Amino acid sequence: MTRARARRRFPTAIESILVAVIVLLTAVVVVTIVPRIVGPNTSPIAGTLSVGGIVAYPPASFWALGTHAVKINDHNLSSVINETPVDMFRFGGGGDTTNVTTGVSYSDDGSASPPGLSADAAFTTFCHWRACHSIITVPGEIDDPGAAAVTVRFVEQTLGLRPDYWSIGNEPNTWVHYGIPWTSWKLSDASTPTPLEYAKTVQRDIAAMRSVDPNAQIIGIQSSVGGSYAASWITPLVQVNGPNLAAIAYHSYPANQVAEDGSLSGFLSNAFRFGFPHDYRQTQSEVRAACPSCSIPVFVDEFNGAGLGVDNVFDQSYADVPIVAAAVAGGLQLNATQFSFFDLQGLGSLSNFGLLGPDGSPRPSFVLYSTFFHNLSTATIENTSVVGGPGGVAAVVGTNATTTSLLVANTNGTVGLELTLNGTVFAEGGAATIYAWDPTELAPEVTTVPAGGLSTTWLVPPEGVLLIDLSS
Repeated sequence: MTRARARRRFPTAIESILVAVIVLLTAVVVVTIVPRIVGPNTSPIAGTLSVGGIVAYPPASFWALGTHAVKINDHNLSSVINETPVDMFRFGGGGDTTNVTTGVSYSDDGSASPPGLSADAAFTTFCHWRACHSIITVPGEIDDPGAAAVTVRFVEQTLGLRPDYWSIGNEPNTWVHYGIPWTSWKLSDASTPTPLEYAKTVQRDIAAMRSVDPNAQIIGIQSSVGGSYAASWITPLVQVNGPNLAAIAYHSYPANQVAEDGSLSGFLSNAFRFGFPHDYRQTQSEVRAACPSCSIPVFVDEFNGAGLGVDNVFDQSYADVPIVAAAVAGGLQLNATQFSFFDLQGLGSLSNFGLLGPDGSPRPSFVLYSTFFHNLSTATIENTSVVGGPGGVAAVVGTNATTTSLLVANTNGTVGLELTLNGTVFAEGGAATIYAWDPTELAPEVTTVPAGGLSTTWLVPPEGVLLIDLSS
């Protein structure tokens, strides 16, 4: 059935909050779904689902979240996260600026905030509630191995949390106080390490950290970018430290890889074509070239459609949904070890980021995680593509013991996809549950069909996301 609208639109800010509240309280709106297209009166382009053999066995660590600015000591927040598949949390906020033993954080002018509850202590409480897996940052910018060792000792022995991974500082190319003690920082500082200097800082810090915990697993860098842009940092780092590194991590904000024009079409196009998962392959290549025998995994420890720029407004709206869905589809097929959305909750200068807004209200991307990703089977991942169709389409097929899932994301803002499932398991007629969402709907639609009731042709609208869970 075809449904037409006078014009397509994004939910307003108030509507987005309402959507999230509805989803949290009632899970999803249950209606009858038939193959359909909504949105502009644009003819869809036909495409055919192609499914090959198994290409990945994603670990649980794939589903990760940054907790940079989150109100982490909110017990209700832990319950909200139960609606998502996330079990790995990266705590990087303030790692370069905070003395964990005193709870004092330092500003760029060297001034100290009043002592308070250590943010690491609050995060530890949160993690104990969930028995979560975690990444914690030690200070790197001050280039003080003793401070790195003290942080490991305090978190592991005093707080009683043993993280899965430690990372040394955050985005070293942005540092301006390199090698300067916190109390001596000045606004006029302009001390940034060279890549080789950073590599040697990591070498010293690893030795100090492992004097406290010989089994500490350490991420070599949290790079602000990946791909060829990060090669100058990754190559010396891996050459100096290779066998001692548990992972390399980088951050992907794909809409910012080219000039921003502030348009929806520009955001959707750039965010799909640039950045993760495309920069993932190149980052892997750089790591392997620097140490062919090391087998160092690559993490994507921050992902968001856009950074702090004119396109960032779209991260807060529905437009972020198909972009994140497409990135996850690509990351699962590349067998990425970790994909971390940034951030769990945005506050202060980071209020534009986050699955949750500053007041705790879920944004559309949270609904993507709680509805689509929560119900996506990922024990095994098949080689999946759509042959034909409009540009900007991503798809992935995953399975577990009871369900085969198909996730399709159409990041094209104007043209729909007419998707044919013939020749795949989805044409064989098992019972299914279908989830569908697009920018004309306030919440995802969900329905179930009995065996033999699943259509073999689906129309995925512009910016539409479709998930079909087929019972085995």
